[in-house]
Amino acid sequence: MEINEINAALKSQRIIPVIRLYDAESALFAGRAILKTGFTNLEVTLTTPGAFNIVKELKKEFPNAMIGFGSVFTPKNVEEGIDAGGDFFVSPHFDEELLRAAKLNSVLYIPGVMTPTEIGRARKNGLKTVKIFPAEPIGGVKYIKSLQGPFPEMNFIPTGGVNLGNIPDYLALRNVTVGATSVVSREAAEAHDINVTTNIIQSYLELTKA
Repeated sequence: MEINEINAALKSQRIIPVIRLYDAESALFAGRAILKTGFTNLEVTLTTPGAFNIVKELKKEFPNAMIGFGSVFTPKNVEEGIDAGGDFFVSPHFDEELLRAAKLNSVLYIPGVMTPTEIGRARKNGLKTVKIFPAEPIGGVKYIKSLQGPFPEMNFIPTGGVNLGNIPDYLALRNVTVGATSVVSREAAEAHDINVTTNIIQSYLELTKA
Protein backbone atom coordinates (compact mmCIF):
# COMPACT_ATOMS: atom_id res chain seq x y z
CA MET A 1 0.00 0.00 0.00
CA GLU A 2 1.25 3.49 -0.89
CA ILE A 3 2.18 6.02 1.82
CA ASN A 4 -0.71 8.33 0.89
CA GLU A 5 -3.15 5.42 1.11
CA ILE A 6 -1.90 4.44 4.57
CA ASN A 7 -2.13 8.05 5.73
CA ALA A 8 -5.69 8.27 4.43
CA ALA A 9 -6.71 4.99 6.02
CA LEU A 10 -5.31 5.94 9.45
CA LYS A 11 -7.06 9.29 9.18
CA SER A 12 -10.38 7.67 8.30
CA GLN A 13 -10.54 5.26 11.26
CA ARG A 14 -9.50 8.02 13.71
CA ILE A 15 -8.13 5.74 16.46
CA ILE A 16 -4.90 3.73 16.37
CA PRO A 17 -4.86 1.05 19.09
CA VAL A 18 -1.35 0.84 20.53
CA ILE A 19 -0.07 -2.38 22.07
CA ARG A 20 2.59 -1.90 24.73
CA LEU A 21 2.72 -5.03 26.89
CA TYR A 22 5.29 -7.01 28.82
CA ASP A 23 5.07 -10.40 27.12
CA ALA A 24 4.61 -11.57 23.55
CA GLU A 25 1.78 -13.98 24.22
CA SER A 26 -0.42 -11.30 25.77
CA ALA A 27 0.43 -8.87 22.97
CA LEU A 28 -0.50 -11.39 20.29
CA PHE A 29 -3.76 -12.10 22.12
CA ALA A 30 -4.52 -8.37 22.24
CA GLY A 31 -3.65 -7.85 18.57
CA ARG A 32 -5.95 -10.62 17.46
CA ALA A 33 -8.76 -9.27 19.62
CA ILE A 34 -8.34 -5.74 18.23
CA LEU A 35 -8.47 -6.87 14.62
CA LYS A 36 -11.27 -9.41 15.13
CA THR A 37 -13.40 -6.80 16.87
CA GLY A 38 -13.31 -4.53 13.85
CA PHE A 39 -10.30 -2.23 13.91
CA THR A 40 -8.32 -2.33 10.67
CA ASN A 41 -5.11 -0.90 12.08
CA LEU A 42 -2.91 -1.12 15.15
CA GLU A 43 0.57 -0.31 16.39
CA VAL A 44 2.91 -2.61 18.30
CA THR A 45 5.70 -0.86 20.19
CA LEU A 46 9.21 -2.25 20.02
CA THR A 47 9.28 -2.15 23.82
CA THR A 48 6.97 -5.17 23.64
CA PRO A 49 8.99 -8.42 23.70
CA GLY A 50 8.92 -10.23 20.36
CA ALA A 51 7.32 -7.29 18.55
CA PHE A 52 8.66 -8.27 15.12
CA ASN A 53 7.34 -11.82 15.38
CA ILE A 54 4.01 -10.57 16.72
CA VAL A 55 3.49 -8.34 13.70
CA LYS A 56 4.63 -11.06 11.33
CA GLU A 57 2.05 -13.46 12.78
CA LEU A 58 -0.74 -10.88 12.77
CA LYS A 59 -0.03 -9.99 9.14
CA LYS A 60 -0.34 -13.66 8.22
CA GLU A 61 -3.71 -13.90 9.94
CA PHE A 62 -4.97 -10.45 8.90
CA PRO A 63 -3.22 -9.63 5.61
CA ASN A 64 -5.39 -6.59 4.91
CA ALA A 65 -4.76 -4.95 8.28
CA MET A 66 -2.40 -1.99 8.56
CA ILE A 67 0.05 -2.75 11.33
CA GLY A 68 2.84 -0.45 12.37
CA PHE A 69 5.69 -0.34 14.84
CA GLY A 70 6.07 2.19 17.64
CA SER A 71 9.10 3.16 19.75
CA VAL A 72 11.28 2.98 16.64
CA PHE A 73 14.78 4.35 17.23
CA THR A 74 17.17 3.05 14.55
CA PRO A 75 17.25 2.45 10.79
CA LYS A 76 17.77 -1.23 11.65
CA ASN A 77 14.41 -1.17 13.44
CA VAL A 78 12.85 0.07 10.21
CA GLU A 79 14.54 -2.62 8.11
CA GLU A 80 13.56 -5.42 10.49
CA GLY A 81 10.05 -4.00 10.71
CA ILE A 82 9.68 -4.04 6.94
CA ASP A 83 10.83 -7.66 6.86
CA ALA A 84 8.13 -8.44 9.44
CA GLY A 85 5.47 -6.80 7.28
CA GLY A 86 5.17 -3.43 9.04
CA ASP A 87 3.18 -0.75 7.20
CA PHE A 88 4.20 2.33 9.19
CA PHE A 89 6.83 3.37 11.71
CA VAL A 90 6.38 5.67 14.70
CA SER A 91 9.05 7.20 16.92
CA PRO A 92 8.67 9.33 20.06
CA HIS A 93 10.94 11.97 18.47
CA PHE A 94 11.96 13.38 15.09
CA ASP A 95 15.00 11.58 13.69
CA GLU A 96 16.54 12.33 10.30
CA GLU A 97 18.17 8.90 10.09
CA LEU A 98 14.78 7.25 10.52
CA LEU A 99 13.30 9.58 7.91
CA ARG A 100 16.03 8.64 5.43
CA ALA A 101 15.52 4.92 6.12
CA ALA A 102 11.77 5.29 5.61
CA LYS A 103 12.18 7.25 2.37
CA LEU A 104 14.74 4.75 1.09
CA ASN A 105 12.24 1.93 1.65
CA SER A 106 9.14 3.92 0.65
CA VAL A 107 7.35 3.42 3.98
CA LEU A 108 5.43 5.84 6.19
CA TYR A 109 7.37 7.44 9.03
CA ILE A 110 5.47 9.27 11.79
CA PRO A 111 7.78 11.17 14.14
CA GLY A 112 6.89 12.30 17.62
CA VAL A 113 6.98 16.07 18.05
CA MET A 114 6.00 18.54 20.75
CA THR A 115 6.75 22.09 19.63
CA PRO A 116 5.91 24.23 16.59
CA THR A 117 9.63 24.19 15.75
CA GLU A 118 9.62 20.39 15.56
CA ILE A 119 6.42 20.36 13.53
CA GLY A 120 7.91 22.90 11.12
CA ARG A 121 11.01 20.76 10.79
CA ALA A 122 8.92 17.69 9.97
CA ARG A 123 6.87 19.69 7.47
CA LYS A 124 10.02 21.02 5.81
CA ASN A 125 11.13 17.42 5.32
CA GLY A 126 7.92 16.58 3.48
CA LEU A 127 6.00 14.88 6.28
CA LYS A 128 2.24 15.39 6.47
CA THR A 129 1.52 13.44 9.66
CA VAL A 130 3.14 13.80 13.07
CA LYS A 131 2.55 12.32 16.49
CA ILE A 132 2.00 14.88 19.27
CA PHE A 133 3.63 13.36 22.34
CA PRO A 134 2.98 13.45 25.21
CA ALA A 135 -0.38 15.01 24.34
CA GLU A 136 -2.19 15.43 27.65
CA PRO A 137 0.73 16.70 29.77
CA ILE A 138 1.46 19.50 27.29
CA GLY A 139 -2.08 20.81 26.94
CA GLY A 140 -4.22 18.17 25.28
CA VAL A 141 -7.08 19.26 23.06
CA LYS A 142 -6.47 23.00 23.57
CA TYR A 143 -2.85 22.62 22.53
CA ILE A 144 -3.71 20.63 19.39
CA LYS A 145 -6.34 23.21 18.47
CA SER A 146 -3.80 26.03 18.81
CA LEU A 147 -1.43 24.20 16.45
CA GLN A 148 -4.05 23.87 13.72
CA GLY A 149 -3.99 27.60 12.98
CA PRO A 150 -0.39 27.79 11.74
CA PHE A 151 -0.35 24.19 10.46
CA PRO A 152 -3.78 23.69 8.80
CA GLU A 153 -2.56 21.01 6.40
CA MET A 154 -0.85 18.80 8.99
CA ASN A 155 -2.38 15.61 10.38
CA PHE A 156 -1.89 15.24 14.13
CA ILE A 157 -1.85 12.01 16.15
CA PRO A 158 -2.02 12.94 19.83
CA THR A 159 -0.71 10.14 22.04
CA GLY A 160 -0.08 10.00 25.76
CA GLY A 161 -2.93 10.27 28.26
CA VAL A 162 -5.56 9.63 25.58
CA ASN A 163 -8.55 7.61 26.83
CA LEU A 164 -12.28 6.96 26.48
CA GLY A 165 -13.12 10.11 28.37
CA ASN A 166 -11.20 12.61 26.24
CA ILE A 167 -11.11 10.96 22.81
CA PRO A 168 -14.43 12.53 21.67
CA ASP A 169 -12.94 15.99 22.29
CA TYR A 170 -9.87 15.15 20.22
CA LEU A 171 -11.93 13.65 17.41
CA ALA A 172 -14.07 16.78 17.25
CA LEU A 173 -11.00 18.51 15.80
CA ARG A 174 -10.17 18.28 12.10
CA ASN A 175 -7.21 16.27 10.84
CA VAL A 176 -6.82 14.40 14.12
CA THR A 177 -6.34 10.68 14.69
CA VAL A 178 -5.49 9.50 18.20
CA GLY A 179 -3.09 6.81 19.36
CA ALA A 180 -4.22 5.00 22.50
CA THR A 181 -2.61 2.28 24.61
CA SER A 182 -5.77 2.35 26.74
CA VAL A 183 -7.59 0.33 24.07
CA VAL A 184 -5.86 -2.67 25.64
CA SER A 185 -6.28 -3.58 29.30
CA ARG A 186 -2.96 -5.05 30.45
CA GLU A 187 -4.63 -7.09 33.17
CA ALA A 188 -7.26 -8.53 30.82
CA ALA A 189 -4.69 -9.29 28.11
CA GLU A 190 -2.37 -11.05 30.53
CA ALA A 191 -5.30 -13.09 31.84
CA HIS A 192 -6.45 -13.75 28.24
CA ASP A 193 -9.90 -12.56 29.29
CA ILE A 194 -11.54 -12.25 25.90
CA ASN A 195 -14.82 -10.84 27.20
CA VAL A 196 -13.30 -7.90 29.08
CA THR A 197 -10.76 -7.28 26.32
CA THR A 198 -13.37 -7.28 23.57
CA ASN A 199 -15.79 -5.07 25.51
CA ILE A 200 -13.12 -2.41 26.02
CA ILE A 201 -12.03 -2.53 22.38
CA GLN A 202 -15.65 -2.28 21.27
CA SER A 203 -16.12 0.85 23.38
CA TYR A 204 -13.27 2.51 21.53
CA LEU A 205 -14.46 1.25 18.16
CA GLU A 206 -17.85 2.88 18.75
CA LEU A 207 -16.15 6.26 19.06
CA THR A 208 -14.88 5.95 15.50
CA LYS A 209 -18.48 5.73 14.27
CA ALA A 210 -19.80 8.76 16.15
